[in-house]
Amino acid sequence: MKRLVLLVLVLVFCGVFGGLALANEAEAALTLNAPNGGESWAVGNKYNITWTPSGSLGATVEYSTDSGATWNLTYEGADIGIYQWTVPDTPTTKARVRVKTVKLGIMGGFPVPKHENDVSDADFTIWKMLIVKPIYPVLFPPAAPAALTATASSSSAINLSWQDNSNNESGVKIFRKTVSGAYTLIKTLGTDKTTYKDTGLDPETQYVYKVQAYNGFGASDSNEDSATTLVEVVIPPIPGPTPAQTVIRLYIGSTDYYINDSLLGMDVAPISHSGRTLLPIKYVANPIGADITWDPATKKATVSLRGRVVEVWVGSNTARVSGVAKLLDSMDPNVTPVTLPPGRIMLPLRFIAENLGCKVDWTATTKEVKVTYPASPYGGGGGGSIL
Repeated sequence: MKRLVLLVLVLVFCGVFGGLALANEAEAALTLNAPNGGESWAVGNKYNITWTPSGSLGATVEYSTDSGATWNLTYEGADIGIYQWTVPDTPTTKARVRVKTVKLGIMGGFPVPKHENDVSDADFTIWKMLIVKPIYPVLFPPAAPAALTATASSSSAINLSWQDNSNNESGVKIFRKTVSGAYTLIKTLGTDKTTYKDTGLDPETQYVYKVQAYNGFGASDSNEDSATTLVEVVIPPIPGPTPAQTVIRLYIGSTDYYINDSLLGMDVAPISHSGRTLLPIKYVANPIGADITWDPATKKATVSLRGRVVEVWVGSNTARVSGVAKLLDSMDPNVTPVTLPPGRIMLPLRFIAENLGCKVDWTATTKEVKVTYPASPYGGGGGGSIL
């Protein structure tokens, strides 16, 4: 009897709850409605992800940017059939959405979880608008040149140099005036210029300059600077030398010089330093056949002619003549060779010339230095001592 009752109970239990399980299986499957493929959704905008709710315990919404190879969680909550999605900043043409649900079913008379999911049937697009800001040209005058420097190079020329501070100039204009006059445009140069030589000027005259950078939107002036041209050297007629001699005539502050009355030019004019004349010695050594060598390591110049050897050092007041040490100037121990920008070596003329067998004469009125080789026992030259 007991066995019969137990059998009846089992049959009733299986019939009832088995029926529930079959009924659950017959319910409508989860369906994703949107996005389902082909949509084009913009980054940052809000769109509704919709599905058919099935009364599940909860829903999970995920999205993929690689056609479903990987998934990213975006919602986890109630199964209400709709979720407003703010599209993330992940532009792609392979986007998909997946909705997953879980609900309680009955299997074999026992409650079990039932999982369902649905995925977009095809890819849709997530796109991002690129806002391109127009680039407008900067409309302003060029930056002003700076550090303008004027330096007289002769009785008729002044050298100008300045610093270019602009990268948008159309060119550079150079203006000049006398102290009491008005500015006049004397030259227009191209871009990126920083030097100019003004020629054809009057001797012993002060000139004032400014440099102006300009473009289509204005101009900017540099500082002013001035310089005074040098004294004009009037070179008197010179009687010709005897055939056996070489006569060199040089003038303080002038790049003009003569070799046996033939006019030539130097790149650097002789100068007066500590009361003595200094110059690049090649302008005396070469015409008389002397050899010159330069040792940059010791800053030593060696001049040799027919067995005579003169060695001098930059910055030293002592020289060697054929191996014997001598002061460059017994009257003034401050006389030394000097270096002038951009690296010209200026040597004392009298010491080297006389130790090579030359005669040196100085004429104060014309600032003329006359070097005669070999020394003439009868050559004149104005007398006096050289500066």
